[in-house]
Amino acid sequence: MERKYPKREVLFKRRIRSAHPLRPFSHIPGDRCMIPGSIFRLTAHPVRFEIADIRGRGTPILFLLRMTGPVGGYTLMQEIEEESVLVYGSAKEGYFAFRIAVRGGALLLIVDRCPEEGLPFSFPDAEVRLRRKERYALKELPPSVKEGAFTEREKLDFGCYKKQDWSFVRRRLLLREILPFWFALGVRSPPVSPHYSGTASLLAELREEVGNRERERIAGTFLRLFSAGFGGMLVPRLHDDTYQGIVSTTEMLPDPSPEVLLTTGAELMRSLFISSHDRILSLLPSLPVALHAGSLVNVRIADELVVDMRWSKKRLRLLVIRALKSGSWQFDLPRPCSRFRMNGVDRKGGEPLLLEAGVRYFSDRFFP
Repeated sequence: MERKYPKREVLFKRRIRSAHPLRPFSHIPGDRCMIPGSIFRLTAHPVRFEIADIRGRGTPILFLLRMTGPVGGYTLMQEIEEESVLVYGSAKEGYFAFRIAVRGGALLLIVDRCPEEGLPFSFPDAEVRLRRKERYALKELPPSVKEGAFTEREKLDFGCYKKQDWSFVRRRLLLREILPFWFALGVRSPPVSPHYSGTASLLAELREEVGNRERERIAGTFLRLFSAGFGGMLVPRLHDDTYQGIVSTTEMLPDPSPEVLLTTGAELMRSLFISSHDRILSLLPSLPVALHAGSLVNVRIADELVVDMRWSKKRLRLLVIRALKSGSWQFDLPRPCSRFRMNGVDRKGGEPLLLEAGVRYFSDRFFP
């Protein structure tokens, strides 16, 4: 029986998508996590909560949930793609769920589920009772930390779909499991000037290894930085307060920014898989052995291209490019590839190709 293939014009419209949600969680009272898209961390207990600037600026926000414990099924969940943190559980009065998120230039507390009489919160200067879907502004934010303008974010995926219980994630210490969370938080964090103070000194080591394409060492350095530079659920720190001996004491800047571990870390991750220089697009330039299969989507290159890519067994398998502006580009293919097929036409790696604005380019064959 003759096999029917999809029409070529249908193939050109495909996009690489990852449906796996990034929702790490913890059941441990007192655990911490970042509020995605902001510079604030949340330290959560079943009925006590603290929100603080990770740079140590300003006064922390403290509040209590006036419900009776023990709280069954207590969970702190970081919904990274929704850019919120969800807290839920069952108290004596009933089931509750509320989230904290940056919305409309303010840090908000939003009630999702609650008993009929609402959730009673106690703040230092106010007593508040909120019912389902009601909001309470915790803090007005300056423009630098308001929610992002882009709806489509870059996403990294290595096909590791283990349970996202953070105590198990830290125990397993798998790079392909950790990096997608780290990358997603980094691309959502407000930009900060890079520095190499404290645990961020490992960023300089990583940058050198990535630049020199030292594939065997990159994975180990990322794991060292993760162990020394992050506490709780990926809360960055410039001082390793667990004293693992990974980073020696270095001189600290007067006003250091720990979020550099997220933002610069995400930048270095991206450069493992795609980079551009002088209109040359390098694909999988520094791919570590531990990350032999995966995908990266919605990568913006010089505000001219949006690139989706997938690879397996250390070989590029699929490349989708959306041209935002017309221009000529060259493609630096990973070894042993020297040729590829784009929109049904064979091309040589390294030869200039004119990409026209508004056109989607699809490559699914790569040849030695």
